[in-house]
Amino acid sequence: MKRTSAYILILCALSWFGASGLMLAQSSSGEGTAGAKFLSIAVGSRAVAMGDAFVAVANDASSLYWNPAGASFLQNNALILNHINWFADIKHDYVGSTFSIGDGTTIGASFTFMTMPDQEITTVQQPEGTGLTYGASSFAFGLTFARRLTEDFALGVTGKYVREQIWEAAASNIGFDLGALYDIGYQDLTIGLSILNLGANMKFGGRSLEGQFERDDWPLSKEPLNYTLNTNDYALPLRMSLGLSKKIGFSPESNALLAISVNNNNDLGETYSGGVEYAFRSFALRGGYRSGYNDVGDGAGFSAGAGYQFHLNSRSKMILDYAYHHYGILDSINRFTLQFTF
Repeated sequence: MKRTSAYILILCALSWFGASGLMLAQSSSGEGTAGAKFLSIAVGSRAVAMGDAFVAVANDASSLYWNPAGASFLQNNALILNHINWFADIKHDYVGSTFSIGDGTTIGASFTFMTMPDQEITTVQQPEGTGLTYGASSFAFGLTFARRLTEDFALGVTGKYVREQIWEAAASNIGFDLGALYDIGYQDLTIGLSILNLGANMKFGGRSLEGQFERDDWPLSKEPLNYTLNTNDYALPLRMSLGLSKKIGFSPESNALLAISVNNNNDLGETYSGGVEYAFRSFALRGGYRSGYNDVGDGAGFSAGAGYQFHLNSRSKMILDYAYHHYGILDSINRFTLQFTF
């Protein structure tokens, strides 16, 4: 079975490299070419503190975001609550839960929601404002299925509905996340693969893009001219990640976790992540580094964090994680994540 798992993983890796090469060849600089960027805001303070190098770790409820295959290795049901005060008073929330249904199979559900403060509406005729405001929001709802094909190898898939709205214009689509996770059985090494936000392009439409143009200077007719603005479509923020993790045991009460990943993004090109976690009993310290980004507030550089597990009973735990991540000229973001296992 291990040999079969290895063959499947090699096939997945070859497909990943082929798709990654094609994606990079199509765009040497794809910055700003993807929309629905709220899907790229990382979930889970533990993963963020480790530099986003989580595709080959994915051993908590945030696996729903990083690598759906990891959910099949969770021993208990799990719930994750993640809130971020993003830049410009933008709020980002994520709720996800996994449920083990036996035979190495786990199902999950997740909900991502991002909102921003209302903005004043201005027009050419009223540049100081009309007295009205508009809002903007984005959300995604996902359903996950993950299964261990052997004790060491798992596959997972998430299907999700994605929607963005600005005033009375909206765009929606269906996207998919695919993942594979394999404990190779040597030196506590694990390989992870994921393809996130795979789907067709999105395009805005709605009443906000329709209107009337007054033709006062047109000699033949004074009737207003109806118009509809035609928007360009845009891609989901496709991300392909290949990673490796290694666990190092020091004693029954302490261990370290090392992780690295290489990521191909349709709007950023190739980026790299590395992270480390040291755990002693119920306490953990973490650090990470990202590279390959541009240098204008994109999240490159160091991150750090910590976590603590509160044992509620013999089966249930509450886990509180914190991460600090500096975004260059955009300052820093402090994140808190709460997880429950039951």
